[in-house]
Amino acid sequence: MTQEQHITVTASHARGALLVMLIVILLHLSLLWLPGINLEWVFADGAKYFAYHDPVFLRHYFLLEANTLGMPFLGYVGHWILPFLDYNTVLRILSGSSFLLIGYSLLRLHSLLKQDYSPALLLAVVFLNPLIWTFGGRGTADLFPAALTLFAVTLFWQPGRSPVRLAIAIVAYGIAITLKYHAILLLPIVGLEMLSRPGARLKPMLLQFSSIVGLILVLPGLYVVVARQLYGFWFVPPKFRAIHGPTLHSTTVLMNIIAYAAYLCLLLLPYSLSAVWEWINTARKALIASAAGSVVFVIGFYALRVGDEMRFGPLDAYVNPRIYGGLFLVFAAIVVVVSRQALLDAASPAARRYLLCIFAGVALFVFVLSFTRPAQRYLLFVLPLSYFFVINRSRSKNYMTVATVWLYSLLIVFITLNQVATGAVAQKMTQQIAARGLLDDTEPGDVIRGVDGDRFPDEVNGAVPKQHYMVIVGNSPQAIVTVESHPAPLVHKVLSLVPYEVATTTTDIRE
Repeated sequence: MTQEQHITVTASHARGALLVMLIVILLHLSLLWLPGINLEWVFADGAKYFAYHDPVFLRHYFLLEANTLGMPFLGYVGHWILPFLDYNTVLRILSGSSFLLIGYSLLRLHSLLKQDYSPALLLAVVFLNPLIWTFGGRGTADLFPAALTLFAVTLFWQPGRSPVRLAIAIVAYGIAITLKYHAILLLPIVGLEMLSRPGARLKPMLLQFSSIVGLILVLPGLYVVVARQLYGFWFVPPKFRAIHGPTLHSTTVLMNIIAYAAYLCLLLLPYSLSAVWEWINTARKALIASAAGSVVFVIGFYALRVGDEMRFGPLDAYVNPRIYGGLFLVFAAIVVVVSRQALLDAASPAARRYLLCIFAGVALFVFVLSFTRPAQRYLLFVLPLSYFFVINRSRSKNYMTVATVWLYSLLIVFITLNQVATGAVAQKMTQQIAARGLLDDTEPGDVIRGVDGDRFPDEVNGAVPKQHYMVIVGNSPQAIVTVESHPAPLVHKVLSLVPYEVATTTTDIRE
């Protein structure tokens, strides 16, 4: 390929990538009308606290959120700049801007790793990943801090010295950690990349990295100190320290590592399975793979139990928990095999160096998080990076791209319809409870708390007044009122309002 042809191809790839980013952002803007779920109202209340200084908003936030006040503060600033947008919309737009940060980062990494397939395809697949897509449309502290972390890491990894770029990277990383503490777990790969550069000298690089770390931690350190002075706790409220506190039980940690690795592999479908399929190119290998997979599945079927937050939400109603265990152990094994093969197949020593840094980052992130309560949304920090282990030129053919886009699109539609149904059924039930004058006497339950929790009485000093009624999931024969939402086949949400004593004793609940 001549230099002119290379420039033409590069320009074409850049236009394609920009088009993908534009389409995805416009699609998310068109979905701003979706009902708020996943406690989005709590982040909006946190933003209102900075505007009105009403302690009720702060109490709402710290009763239900372990995250910092970073995202609510950004929501407040965004609303101050664009006062015609409500706080929830501003926070959702912030999450949507993550696609610009992730897009830039993936384009630069695609170039650094010398990938030989279209970067537009990489962006399309990553952006349409159901986990990334879902949180890209929600005003929570999940995707935006992850995207900012990836952006900062990419800036640090760029060759050459640029004081401006270094300053931007330091500030971006400091903000990312202040928004969500999990961002700090990828900081070691900044140092690993620096130390692994050709000709790097250990002592000067360690000194430079230590200086960078010190500067990055200035902003989150200031936040922690100020929060301690103003709100009386270190890092997170005491109740969340108990919930998210570390566990040193080796079995639990091992289960969490398996669950994270397996979930990551499942999120990389169909590319992760395609990588295994390429390896099975003889009858002998097929027999070995089938036998090994069967044994691993049986072990997981009987020995592994996946926690609720590491499942698939709406799909949980159709999958037996034991099947989750078997599949997760199989996919955990697959992700190890695929990662190893990607490192062996690296196009150049430089590409292998970056892939090793990525692998170390993913492994460290999963390992550390496995000592606390797991949640699949934390994988947003490493999921975009993980695609570099499963996508290559042979797996970027048209048939694979079409299959992936169709699979992801179907899952996105299914998830979106479930979100619509969840929001609709919660709002209907809240209206019914309000019409009966029972808001002060009702325990709303997790579904309504995530959508309309601010309509119900505050907890005062951690104590909840004794409730007389409770909202439960499902159709109860003893319900005072039942509401449902059924926007599409296989998407059906039902809530029942029942006397409190019925909710705590009955088992006769049907979906």
